[in-house]
Amino acid sequence: MLLYCTGGYAEHYMSIPGIGIILTKTSDSIYYRYLPLVNPIVKDDIDKYFINEDKKKFTNIRFNSYWLFEISRESFFAATENLSIKWP
Repeated sequence: MLLYCTGGYAEHYMSIPGIGIILTKTSDSIYYRYLPLVNPIVKDDIDKYFINEDKKKFTNIRFNSYWLFEISRESFFAATENLSIKWP
């Protein structure tokens, strides 16, 4: 998962500071291991790397009751291709 921080989160304002490796899920919960990125993915890069369908989902997320949506493999790989993880 790409974990996006909205404008309300000052430390990582409108960026993806890390990824979540899904460990398990239930019908209403997802349990994951958080792996911080050395450099967050900023909003401009999200717009650059996401394919059009995923950009549209991301733009319309505020209209959903939950802020979780699937993106294409292409968008995920393009956004994370050259990033380093800050291993704990």
